Amino acid sequence: MHPFDRTLAPEVTDEELDYAVSADPLPFPDTEQDDADDEPARLFVATIPNTPQEALAISKKWSDEGRFVGIGFCQRAVRNYFNVAALWPDAETDMAHAAPLHRPKPPKFAPRGTAGAARNGHHGHRWINLGGGLVRTTDMFRPGKIDVALESRMLEWCGAIDHAWTELINGVDVWPDPKKPKPKPQPWTWERRVKFLRAEANRQRRDGHPAKANRLTEWADKIAKRHR
Repeated sequence: MHPFDRTLAPEVTDEELDYAVSADPLPFPDTEQDDADDEPARLFVATIPNTPQEALAISKKWSDEGRFVGIGFCQRAVRNYFNVAALWPDAETDMAHAAPLHRPKPPKFAPRGTAGAARNGHHGHRWINLGGGLVRTTDMFRPGKIDVALESRMLEWCGAIDHAWTELINGVDVWPDPKKPKPKPQPWTWERRVKFLRAEANRQRRDGHPAKANRLTEWADKIAKRHR
């Protein structure tokens, strides 16, 4: 099964999907968006996240040069704008752990440089906000690439049933606020990731979501096996 929900973008060709799957070093069944381990060295380095201004500049550069970031890999694209390591398998799972969630309404749009998140009952969606109701998003116009879109139109396209902007990406604070202490970089060792994923799998199983629990357990097992 391709790790991409065809109902969200039926215009994506089989050739493009085959390319995306072949480029994914650890494709997980029914799991889209994040890369699990494509940069394993980063798991052992306590990185400092990029500022919103730096994240905006990176997203613009990648869009302008037409960089292929992978079909369905919005979570990976956005976390890479902010220099955040991999953790959750998809945007919807990350959003569930990104409290506080901010839900401004027009004309008070999400602040420029914040990370947006949407829940759609599948894998969710992630993007970076440009201010004024504009976003820079993956896949919507060019599968696997980044473009500017109206937030309202993008939310329709991805089937959002809830959306917000978040201060956290994969547990890392990427939104500066003088009232908050400065974030301390934390190394995501493979042991921490495995423990974290197993705990989340247990929570999902208790909450009556065995399929998601099994996917998280499989992911944890593969990471643990890789580092044995």
